[in-house]
Amino acid sequence: MGAEALGIDHVYLAVRDLARSEAFYDRVMPQLGFVKLREPLHGEPHVHYVGRPFGFTLRPARPGTPPHDPYAPGLHHFCFRLRDEAAVDAFARALGAAGIEASPPRRYPEYAPDYYATFFRDPDGVRLEVCNFWEARRRRMVSGVGPLDTGPPAAGSDPGFTRLEAPGLVLRRFEPRDAEALAAYRSDPEVARHQGWTTCSLDEAHRFVAGLASLAPGTPGEWFQFAVSETPEGPLLGDCALRRSRTDPRQAELGFTFARAHQGRGLAAAAVRRLLDYAFSTLLLHRVFALVDERNERAQRLLARIGFREEGRFVENVWFKGEWASERLYALLEREWRAGQSPPEPGGRRR
Repeated sequence: MGAEALGIDHVYLAVRDLARSEAFYDRVMPQLGFVKLREPLHGEPHVHYVGRPFGFTLRPARPGTPPHDPYAPGLHHFCFRLRDEAAVDAFARALGAAGIEASPPRRYPEYAPDYYATFFRDPDGVRLEVCNFWEARRRRMVSGVGPLDTGPPAAGSDPGFTRLEAPGLVLRRFEPRDAEALAAYRSDPEVARHQGWTTCSLDEAHRFVAGLASLAPGTPGEWFQFAVSETPEGPLLGDCALRRSRTDPRQAELGFTFARAHQGRGLAAAAVRRLLDYAFSTLLLHRVFALVDERNERAQRLLARIGFREEGRFVENVWFKGEWASERLYALLEREWRAGQSPPEPGGRRR
């Protein structure tokens, strides 16, 4: 057996009349607990119904396509979810051994930074996909999909982003020169212990950096990683990450990782503080939260020191690196952040 499926990840339907189908599924999907999101993909209009277990998407069919073309009206494709990238690789090898042609497994950063998949077709031309248990899907299954009414409007993404500055450090875009340092600290067992990866090859690091080049901070549903260095031209020390919710754009999830040699110097706390100021002032977020492995005591102390509240504990809610793990949820509201801030220091402005 190549790998064991955890369930369906998403289903796509190509429809003749998008407005008519949308009106129909608007009456169906909310009854099943799905929340609607209209968001184009590859320049085409799409209607997404986001649920805790999987996603369901409508897209316009292309006229004149043959009956079994994936863009003909009907099922476009559906995707099975496996546990991780290694399981996707094992499945692809099993397909090859069975004489079934499939695309080489790889990451698809246009869907999510850690989205890893292989594609193949059945004898009738139906497109099938197998993907990993990508982070945004896992978090959605833990936290739910959030409300549709998000209150005051949030700012859009920030495609012109170059860097943020604070005394003694810079948060900037990743560059190709950062790949070696990124691969090194992501492959450190102590750094990776509580993270969603185990190792990171240099090739994977280069692909990761390349996938971020076209992303903008604040893009709904996408993790944006901020490289952290002491100067704009300085070597990579670690990274911070922010993922704005697709269904509630006034909220975002926070992450941070630093090389072991640069831990314990206050850099992570300073970088997170600068990122929070950007999140609340530029992206106009209402709430930032972090889900932390409860064994990661250093991260929990850092969040508490910055002002995050512990909102809850999820007991053995996720199968993580061969065992059930528990997570703690921390969050910070914009008004709480403002109340706890002193006047900005010189140099802490955004460029």
